[in-house]
Amino acid sequence: MSLKGIRDAVQTSLDNISNLRVYDTVPDSIRELPACWVMPTMGTYNETMADGMTHSLEVTLLVARAGNLDEAQNTLDDLLEPTGSGSIPAFIHSTSLSTHGSDIVTTGYSDYGGLEFNGTPFIGAKIQFSVMVD
Repeated sequence: MSLKGIRDAVQTSLDNISNLRVYDTVPDSIRELPACWVMPTMGTYNETMADGMTHSLEVTLLVARAGNLDEAQNTLDDLLEPTGSGSIPAFIHSTSLSTHGSDIVTTGYSDYGGLEFNGTPFIGAKIQFSVMVD
């Protein structure tokens, strides 16, 4: 079980979404859109299991800097759908965790709309998920 292993497994799964640039860590700059990366947000140690814990992570998703906002919002909506060939939640849920966790659950999204990255405004959202480790 490792955070890097979880991030790598989710990245590998998200790499299957057409036209989505998936970074393995927080990028210094964004060259292609839409783009995303996985980042841990918190961890909870389980008192009932000796080595168990729950990792909370999020995918930061950026779809556009400016331009046609209708098109950007439609792209964002498609990527946030719970199912489908371009669904980030569906690909998170289908991630093969191997030895890095026992279960993965997509819990929701937040910050829909304007996000700032390195001082630049983008249209995007954050998708939250949890990984349980026994």
